[in-house]
Formats: sequence, C-alpha cells, structure tokens
Amino acid sequence: MTPHAKAPRRVVVVDDERPARDELRYLMQGWDDVEVVGEAASVEDAKDVIAAAQPDLVLLDIQLRKRSGFELLSSGDVDYHVIFVTAYADYAVRAFEVSAVDYLLKPVEPERLREALNRVGELRPPLVDGGRLDPQQVVIVRTGRRYHFLPVSEIRYIEAHGEYCEVHGLGVSGYSNRPLADWGDALPPDRFVRIHRARIANLHFVSMMVPTEGTSFELVLRDSDERLPVSRRYAARLRALLS
Repeated sequence: MTPHAKAPRRVVVVDDERPARDELRYLMQGWDDVEVVGEAASVEDAKDVIAAAQPDLVLLDIQLRKRSGFELLSSGDVDYHVIFVTAYADYAVRAFEVSAVDYLLKPVEPERLREALNRVGELRPPLVDGGRLDPQQVVIVRTGRRYHFLPVSEIRYIEAHGEYCEVHGLGVSGYSNRPLADWGDALPPDRFVRIHRARIANLHFVSMMVPTEGTSFELVLRDSDERLPVSRRYAARLRALLS
C-alpha cells in the first residue's frame, strides 16, 4: 500500500451456505480496496465475528438457517454498512427501510457487486435502529419500483401524507415509511426544523421568510419559487431559532 492509499474496506460475509460465501470471496479476489476479514453461517456466529473483526461492510443473506438476517440488525449496535445478498426478491422494501446500501439477487453479477461496493464510498454507516443522522449519511426513498440514495444534506423538506412521508431532495423526491416524528428525532437539529405538524424544512435551503396574514409566515426556498407555510404553532419557535 502506498503512503497515501486508503486502507481496504473490511468486509464480513454472512451466508448459511459455504458455496455462496466462497463465490463472494472469489468475486472480490484481487480487489485492492476490499479485504474479507471474516465469514459466518448464522446470526449468532455473525454477531461474534462482527464484534471481533469490526468490519466496515457486511454482505448479508436474508435466510440464515431458521432465522433472518434482519435479526442481526435488530440489536441497535450497527456501526457498519449492509449489502443484502439473497435469492429472495420479496424483502427489498424492508431492506431499504433499514438503510441497506444495496440489495443484490443471487447469482450475483460481478459488475453489480462492484457497483454496490463503490456506492458505500465514504458514507458513514447508517443508524439502523434509531439515533441521529449525520449530514454525510444517506437515506433511501422510493419512487414506484425504484430506490434512490439521497444524502441527508440534500433533503430540502419532508411532508407527511398519512402513514408515509414524501422526502423532497435535490433532483429527486421519493417516499418513505418512516413517520415524520421519527424524522424529526433523527435529522440534525442545526439544519432541520419542524414548521408544521406535517412538515419539516432544511433551513440551509431557505432564502427568506415572508409574512402572511396574522402572526405566521412562509419560507421561500432558494433553489425554486416554492413557499412552505409555517403554522402559527411553530412560528414563534422558528423566529426564536433564527433571531
């Protein structure tokens, strides 16, 4: 490794079938930016291997004997990225709801695996089971059958629509099943502010405040002509924050 080269990304492979683990190792053989530091065939073994190896990334199957790969993520101690590698297409939505970087179907094509690993890039690991999001992290939103990776810093505002939220970002908008209250708890408080019972705005995209009738006002977004009404309930709190 040259003095300025980055350390290889540390990877753990979790699959209950040895041929599948061997295939992933083979596909990554010779990739200088990847080092397989462990493998496991069950949820319990994976917990031990991950605790010992401290990986940056886990390639995770869905069906692990009689248990699910999702159980590995339910402890809340997830400080690594996850790429699901599975034969089952039915779990894609759930995988992206726990902030998986990608969802690959077996047999895995080398190009798709390479693309998924590249996507990890310099992103900080997602907080799967709650916690504060960092501006450099990504969230995943969907439009129809497509999934988009949206940096937190590029979220302009979020609107609640019943049981789901519409996330408006730079160049892309999509839907999320995460409730607005959870977004409010997770987003950086120095950037994102609740302005309505159904809306959160990123102040970095606000160019001005325009008074409206009564004691409230609207936020004008600097990258468009959009105006976001601020309800009276949140107006005083927002004025205090901006003063």
